[in-house]
Amino acid sequence: MYKKITVIILALVMAIMAIGCFNKAPKKVVKKKPKKVTTNVKPTFENTFYIMPNYEIQSDYNLDLKNIREMKSRIGIGGRFAKTGFMGVVRYMNETKGKAGDYVFDPTLLNKVLQLSIDTNMPVSIALNGGPWGDVVHNPKTDLIEFLEQDKRNVQWKDDGTVPDDDSGPLPGLNRILTYNHINQTVRKYHKRNFQAAVKIIADFANRRPDLFVGITTDPEIFMNPFYYSDYNPDTIKEFIDYEKEKYKDDIKAFNDEMGTKFANWNKIDPPRPTKESKLPKDKRIAVGGNKFWEEWTDFRIYLVKSYVQDEVNWAREAGLPASRIFTHQTVRTDNPAWMRYMLASTMDTAKVEEGSIGITALQDLALDKKLFA
Repeated sequence: MYKKITVIILALVMAIMAIGCFNKAPKKVVKKKPKKVTTNVKPTFENTFYIMPNYEIQSDYNLDLKNIREMKSRIGIGGRFAKTGFMGVVRYMNETKGKAGDYVFDPTLLNKVLQLSIDTNMPVSIALNGGPWGDVVHNPKTDLIEFLEQDKRNVQWKDDGTVPDDDSGPLPGLNRILTYNHINQTVRKYHKRNFQAAVKIIADFANRRPDLFVGITTDPEIFMNPFYYSDYNPDTIKEFIDYEKEKYKDDIKAFNDEMGTKFANWNKIDPPRPTKESKLPKDKRIAVGGNKFWEEWTDFRIYLVKSYVQDEVNWAREAGLPASRIFTHQTVRTDNPAWMRYMLASTMDTAKVEEGSIGITALQDLALDKKLFA
């Protein structure tokens, strides 16, 4: 009996509670005002995104002013953490005082680029172009690259021991490229001198106008010749031998055992050559990358390119620029990694430097290559 009463009372209580729930006035929904996000972070070079189209200086300075101002009006000046500017190109191996002046760098065009930044109040970066794409004048009286390339000791060689005429290939001016080996001091002396002459002027501008200066890039796309397998310059081969000799602690037997070769001594070492391999029967040919010796030679070619990029970074710091404002400018293609490694010797590793920042070319489809940016 007590159990029945308890159950009935419990049922009534639950029913009353349920009725109360249904009859309860709904709560008034109060919309909370979104909190105002405030930040004390101020725009700095490190947290600002720069959009800087490439611009080539014209012969008419008023036209330059008009062009940059038009670009500024079309793209906009940016916002708090984004700015629009432009990139000027300085061909420090072409823009010289000529043969009579020992090809000393002539800063006329560079000064125009910097003045253009001041007159338009637009941030500027400078591409220092004295590498493979820096040879555009083709006049040995003023073009230092053209002058140096007249001596085949200063350039990259084909594996058959020849060097083609500079204008005989697919792209005139790109068939002879200056050698990257460290033994040839002629190329290195002129290259460093003119490179640093340009950077010193840029560094002075950076100190005077830190609000306008963004940075520089090393030579756009330092690579081995894209039209033939190089570099078989005798000095490059000598450096390769010295490189391996140091690596294997002067033990030729250890080198031979590792490479699968049979060189009698260090002076007999000769890098693998595609032309030589092509003359062998098909079943005797060894493809590039097909064995340890090929890979060792390939790694050395990449080392030469990487070293040259690092040298320019070091020269820029010596001339007065901080590491944060020095960017590399290398070509890296994920769609053809074999061509990058074995032909151009321009892997992503060549863009990575000490005391500088990584930079790559992203033209055409590469601008949308997620794999590359990842």
